[in-house]
Amino acid sequence: MGLTKQYLRYVHEGSFNIIASPNCNVVFVTLKNQEGRFLATGASEDVIIWDLRLAEKALLLPGEKHEVCQLSPNHDSSQLAVAYTNGSLKTFSLDTTDVISTFTGHKSAITVIQYDPLGHRLATGSKDTDIVLWDVVAECGLHRLSGHKGVITDIRFMSQPGHHFVVSSAKDTFVKIWDADTGDCFKTMAAHLTEVWGVCVMREDSYLISGSNDAELKVWNVRDRSDIDTEDKDKLSEQLNQLLLSEDEPDLTSPLHCDKAGSILRSGKGRVHTMVNDKHRQILCCHGNDNVVDLFYFCTKDESSTRCRKRLRKLKKKEKYESPLHCDKAGSILRSGKGRVHTMVNDKHRQILCCHGNDNVVDLFYFCTKDESSTRCRKRLRKLKKKEKKLQEEQMEVVEENPVDPDDTEGGKGKPELVDVVKRLPTIKTASKTGKIKSVDVILGGGGEIRLALLLNNNSLELHSLSLGGSTDSVRHLRSIHAQGHHSEVRALAFSSDNLALVSACASQVKIWNRPSLSCLRTIDTGSYALSVCFVPGDRHVLVGTKDGRLLIVDIGAGEILEDIPAHSQELWSVAMLPDQIQVVTGGGDKSVKLWQLELVSVNREADEETKDVSRSHKVLSLLHTRTLKLEEQVLCARVSPDSKLLAVSLLDTTVKIFFLDTFKFFISLYGHKLPVLSLDMSYDSTLIATGSGDRTVKVWGLDYGDCHKSLLAHEDSVTGVTFVPKTHYFFTTSKDGRVKQWDADNFERIVTLHGHNGEVHALVVSPSGQHVASSGSDRTIRLYSRTEEVLFFISLYGHKLPVLSLDMSYDSTLIATGSGDRTVKVWGLDYGDCHKSLLAHEDSVTGVTFVPKTHYFFTTSKDGRVKQWDADNFERIVTLHIQVVTGGGDKSVKLWQLELVSVNREADEETKDVSRSHKVLSLLHTRTLKLEEQVLCARVSPDSKLLAVSLLDTTVKIFFLDTFKFFISLYGHKLPVLSLDMSYDSTLIATGSGDRTVKVWGLDYGDCHKSLLAHEDSVTGVTFVPKTHYFFTTSKDGRVKQWDADNFERIVTLHGHNGEVHALVVSPSGQHVASSSWGASKQAELLMECLATMKEYEVECKEMTAMGKPPPSLPPIMKALNVTSPRDYLMTVLSRIRSTELEEVLLVLSLSQVTDLLTHLSSLLDSSHHRCELVIRVAVFLVRIHHGPLTASKELLPVLQRLEQLASRRVEEIRDVVGYNLHTMYFLQRELEEKESVQMFLDATLEKRTKDKKKRKRENAKKTAIISL
Repeated sequence: MGLTKQYLRYVHEGSFNIIASPNCNVVFVTLKNQEGRFLATGASEDVIIWDLRLAEKALLLPGEKHEVCQLSPNHDSSQLAVAYTNGSLKTFSLDTTDVISTFTGHKSAITVIQYDPLGHRLATGSKDTDIVLWDVVAECGLHRLSGHKGVITDIRFMSQPGHHFVVSSAKDTFVKIWDADTGDCFKTMAAHLTEVWGVCVMREDSYLISGSNDAELKVWNVRDRSDIDTEDKDKLSEQLNQLLLSEDEPDLTSPLHCDKAGSILRSGKGRVHTMVNDKHRQILCCHGNDNVVDLFYFCTKDESSTRCRKRLRKLKKKEKYESPLHCDKAGSILRSGKGRVHTMVNDKHRQILCCHGNDNVVDLFYFCTKDESSTRCRKRLRKLKKKEKKLQEEQMEVVEENPVDPDDTEGGKGKPELVDVVKRLPTIKTASKTGKIKSVDVILGGGGEIRLALLLNNNSLELHSLSLGGSTDSVRHLRSIHAQGHHSEVRALAFSSDNLALVSACASQVKIWNRPSLSCLRTIDTGSYALSVCFVPGDRHVLVGTKDGRLLIVDIGAGEILEDIPAHSQELWSVAMLPDQIQVVTGGGDKSVKLWQLELVSVNREADEETKDVSRSHKVLSLLHTRTLKLEEQVLCARVSPDSKLLAVSLLDTTVKIFFLDTFKFFISLYGHKLPVLSLDMSYDSTLIATGSGDRTVKVWGLDYGDCHKSLLAHEDSVTGVTFVPKTHYFFTTSKDGRVKQWDADNFERIVTLHGHNGEVHALVVSPSGQHVASSGSDRTIRLYSRTEEVLFFISLYGHKLPVLSLDMSYDSTLIATGSGDRTVKVWGLDYGDCHKSLLAHEDSVTGVTFVPKTHYFFTTSKDGRVKQWDADNFERIVTLHIQVVTGGGDKSVKLWQLELVSVNREADEETKDVSRSHKVLSLLHTRTLKLEEQVLCARVSPDSKLLAVSLLDTTVKIFFLDTFKFFISLYGHKLPVLSLDMSYDSTLIATGSGDRTVKVWGLDYGDCHKSLLAHEDSVTGVTFVPKTHYFFTTSKDGRVKQWDADNFERIVTLHGHNGEVHALVVSPSGQHVASSSWGASKQAELLMECLATMKEYEVECKEMTAMGKPPPSLPPIMKALNVTSPRDYLMTVLSRIRSTELEEVLLVLSLSQVTDLLTHLSSLLDSSHHRCELVIRVAVFLVRIHHGPLTASKELLPVLQRLEQLASRRVEEIRDVVGYNLHTMYFLQRELEEKESVQMFLDATLEKRTKDKKKRKRENAKKTAIISL
């Protein structure tokens, strides 16, 4: 029997309220040939380009599912690279907003992306510690740079004549330089003691700057090795002397030479958060934990020389006498001791240096004499000469130190230092007092104007400007973008009565939005944290409930608060209008629910300033408190039924109490949730109430008797919102898992899961017409969904008594055939889901059903070892096609069969007794057999009929040539057996699903594993490719069906619908339909009820046969199919097959009469010696606890309950005795082995137990001491 329902689909219409995501950076882009006007920001999964002049959205680059984490434009801003948290990367054209290319190469979120100066290559760094170089033109990967041991924090491209390099920093405290052409790392700089958060390359790639947790930015002078060789002899000799002071071997083969030029001290506090430079690499910008941005200007060579000459000239005028000593830094000595230096002494000859730190280590150093130093120097230079043949002999000679005279500038010997190169610019502070800087970007204009964009964590942007040569007064705050969104997360939403306006409330603001345009109409400051909101009839006023218990009446037109009412003494969690539209109900943390009456009160207007005439009084809206309901716990939510008869209140003690609205008299309590109910709502006809709790469940109750119709495990985290669609029994739920789901309260099925938030969902609202749904979350977005005319169809097929093990659909997608463990095959119609025919196909479970292409013929396989062919039109075993069939079984063999037509005589006609002539029917001819070493789990032939793939019980997949059965290749990698496999239509890929929860994609050319995907949370039971594509579906015991792309190894979608293990999956030949089968809790409940009914019928038949003096009848067919010998074993088999997590849900479905029958059978199970008595006792205890009242009120059941109690107590004592006996036997064996081997066994467990016992004794002693002191 099939059940078909149809619904109208809700689609995502748009997102608003978000200006910029704090988890993404901001970058300047060039549009319409205007530079410095447009700013690109990440907005959840989208990218918004803002026009800073008009403070409007100029462009939107839509995303799909994952949140944007990094942005980077190319050199001419024609393209924008966008990185996502799933490790993928897309490049967009800013002219057409089209996706140019997509790259997938990282396992986790991308932390940094960077274009090279020409825009031909792209570098990405991720949390997986890898760097990938991409060719943007060829749209392929070039190199994977692996070497860092921490998260990649920054990447920069650097060029030297004939070479291209990549500089990277990471949390492993290292800065690495890579060759972009070969992908090799040739230099690692370990100058920082903590994480390196950023690197920049400045002034024609001659300076490298790195920032860490301290206030010091380290500056490195970067030069090509060939340039060093052409320098003067004195400079080279000085560098060689510095190398000789170090114990490390000098790197003379590196193409780059990096020496420390100095440090830059920044004024910001804390670690470096962002360090960027302009595209000309002259402006360096960085910020820390505070709201201060430091700017530095790197002068050109001419400017540096001019600053150097001026500085030296000032020094010459300032010094009145020549210093008698000249001191310059010769180098550093690293000691092995830890901590600070405590003592540092030398001998009287001043040759031995001794020092020690915090540990017990003393470092000794010997200062050689001049002769010894010369000898060591000659040996060292001799080694250098052998290693580096490029250095000439005269350059290797060590000369005496000849320092440069700083006063001798006329000869040109004075060279610019770092202080001459770097010029500190005025610092910039944020204009916002509440926001904190998360990202910055800088751009240098043609007129020397510097523009700086700031992204703040309060969902706002700021644009600042200063002149390159100006002072602090030249810093200007040009513009802020903050009105288009809330400064904090939106906590409450409400629709107007005409569905055209939407109100949202956050920590300190209330905003009114235009739904069609998604634009902000009005912003009102509330002054306190808003928790709830609703429109007043007329849509001109809004009621706002705050965290301090105040109830605000806001005038939308005037944009001001009319009245501030101290409604509650604690949080005001709930505000709602009553159906009569003149009363308001509020619930707060002060354990009270209050009713209010809307009224108009007269207020005198202020006197006119010019005429001093007081106008007549006018009326404004106010609230009159009418009644108060006091409760025992804090109120989390309060709602009134649409018929204005009942008041439902959710309390902090996990209960929902329902009162009569007119008298506040208690009606009923709803128990069942394990955590407090955060949201509730009632249906339009006041017959149902849905409650969402922190225990992740949604329960649907009847308002007539308060009975729980269904408990749904709706989400993976706390349910934060439940709202019914007006005039239907459909309702929406939201959760902290970021999902928005629609449900049907009549059949308790999930209709659809909407594209949710990238974080927790805080609020949900449905428009009065039911046409629109809005939700808000921690990702700062308000998402709007609208109902379309597209119809969703759901067909459920019921009828099998045991799980469906295989299914398939016909080529024209009109029929579906299912094979079950009950030995039957059912043929269904896909139009209405009706069962055309039920065939008792085999003598054992049907394990496979497959349609023949372009026909309605199908084959079935079974555990009885037989293969049968059927006609789905007349339901007979007749076909007309000649094809081959491959079968694989547990007898360690794979067999090939040939279909052939054989002549068969028809049966004689019953009336004429005439035997008709013979006719031809299809039969199977066994052709070949392939013997293997292990049991065969799955066998498939490639679409080109060349290869045979077989999965074995030893976790391997072996591939053979089909024509000769010659071995081709083995696929190794799975840790558990491969349960399913399939090959792509072009015979180039094979996907395997295993019990280890992974799906691996292999190439059929060399058998290499392209990708290993952790696809599910339980064993993968099915893998099937979509015809003529590289997409494939997977099913698992976790109850999910997922679609994957075998080319870029991404999950496309996750299909929901099953509440239990998914056993079978099939894709129609057209690829338009997918069918899957499972065995959920409802099906298990049906099997248990069928078991009780079958046992009852069989007992009646046995009594009748015994009364007639005949032997007992044979077991029913269902018992024979399960290979049981008695009804008692049949019941035990059914109970054992119920999943432990679904057992209680299955037992709740049983009626009272079925519970009575089950308890009677449970006593007989306990009376017999059975190894599953724990399961039987668990079932009995749960049933007695749930149905305690009716069971104890029945005099007929009292003997049964007493007998159950006696048997359960006896069985528990027996189990306890067995466990105790085994435990002490193990202790005895342990002592014997320890005495024999002279070693203590289970040492770790023993020590852990002793530690726990010691802690337990300490707690007990502390309790005793506390009691005595009291």
